[in-house]
Amino acid sequence: MDGPAQGVEATGLGGAPGLLSVVVCLREPGRGVRLRRHYARTAGCAHECVFVDNGAHQYGLCAAYNEGVRRARGEVIAFVHDDVRFLESGWGARLLSMFADDETLGLVGVAGGQVLARVAPWWPGLWDSFAVSRVFHEYGSRRFPRIGRFRRRWVAFRNPIPEERLRMEAVTVDGVFMAVRASLFDHVRFDDVTFTGFHMYDADLCMQVRRTHRILVVPDLFLKHHYRTKPAAMVLFRRDIRRFLDKYRDELPVASVPWDVVRAKLSTGSENERLMLRHIESELAEKASRPSS
Repeated sequence: MDGPAQGVEATGLGGAPGLLSVVVCLREPGRGVRLRRHYARTAGCAHECVFVDNGAHQYGLCAAYNEGVRRARGEVIAFVHDDVRFLESGWGARLLSMFADDETLGLVGVAGGQVLARVAPWWPGLWDSFAVSRVFHEYGSRRFPRIGRFRRRWVAFRNPIPEERLRMEAVTVDGVFMAVRASLFDHVRFDDVTFTGFHMYDADLCMQVRRTHRILVVPDLFLKHHYRTKPAAMVLFRRDIRRFLDKYRDELPVASVPWDVVRAKLSTGSENERLMLRHIESELAEKASRPSS
């Protein structure tokens, strides 16, 4: 791990004003050198790199990120996948400014959604109306030559953030990039008991953060992600969705916009959206019938 940035005194969790901690779980330790150089060129602020070596696959992502939190010294902690590159410079400085300007802000992402429900438990579940993205994904490589119809091609992951949704209030973000106010880790943590693999850690953390702070998806950070997956990963993804739904069965559905807005948009949408609305209405009725805790 890199030490604190030059001229910045590390004073414990969240105790170094103006310092950004970048936590990365490294599948290949050799990537750390390239990433350190990349962040030095693009972050535009005092920062430290907290690299958690997972070359031996000894960590799930939650456990790796908890180790990163333990080591981190910045007032903001960015959790970044090791195959992400930033396309614009100054992203770290903009992050620090966002958190400094808004004490209610707890978490920032570059892709996310405004609704989570049992029928749509992942952030793009209601994509056309209630989710946005600021990520470019590269599909395919020599090692993974083809995923669906894509072959070594840059594509936007669904639609970019439209102008009217700049800095969208969200309930969940994609874990490809998440920045969190470090002081929140006094009462939130990555659940490495429930989520032992590499999925749903993002939605789980967001469910914890949103109880006390706001979550935003912002256009100020633009990145590219080398997307690669294997068929077996979908089996584990579905397993972790079941675990997520079980953990939050009494809290779902949730939304960052009024439910009347959700109803208005989905009721005039596609057949699939109208079907989802019926499921959401059923979930809302069930939630309303539960005794207050």
